[in-house]
Amino acid sequence: MRRELHVRFREGAGVRFPRATRLVVLCKHSSAAVLAEVRRWIVGMKLTLNEAKTCLRDAWKESFRFLGYEFGRLMYRPTRTWYLGARPSKKALEQVRQRVSEILWRGRTERWKDICRELNQYLTGWAAYFAYDTTYPSFRIVDLHVAARARNFLRRRHKLPRGTARFGYVEVHRDFGVVEIRSLLRRMPSSEICPRAGCGKSARPVR
Repeated sequence: MRRELHVRFREGAGVRFPRATRLVVLCKHSSAAVLAEVRRWIVGMKLTLNEAKTCLRDAWKESFRFLGYEFGRLMYRPTRTWYLGARPSKKALEQVRQRVSEILWRGRTERWKDICRELNQYLTGWAAYFAYDTTYPSFRIVDLHVAARARNFLRRRHKLPRGTARFGYVEVHRDFGVVEIRSLLRRMPSSEICPRAGCGKSARPVR
């Protein structure tokens, strides 16, 4: 690839991609020239570019989804300024909420320790995949949903009324061992944190 296009691929002997590889190229300008270069590169690798699924998007004007992420214009709320970033898509959030509800189905009879382990394994894996760029707001939504579902599950198991003060957010995470995925972000190296995410802790800069 030419350096003036500000896009570099890993090229070299032995580089091969699996079938049906999905590819997204982010560039500041010259998108048409970049696409033309990608086409030449694909042909040179004796691969076929699916033209029906190939398109150009101006992320400042139109967001797009890719592998569970939504790329587009986001707001940094403290200064109300806009920037280009990525976050988990609405579909990804719907899927994680559905899976959490399945794990915390009220009819389960296993020990809470085993159910909690299954829940934490799923949440940790989900958070690891989506720990890129602007994640804190989305992680907060997931944490609140998890706490609400865990509260309902534990309340029913202990046969307590709906209005009980037990099993609140802090108690679920601190005393009953449910992982808070927002806390996982604090373990990231400070060099990978993007302050534009809205809290100073939640995003890696877009590369």
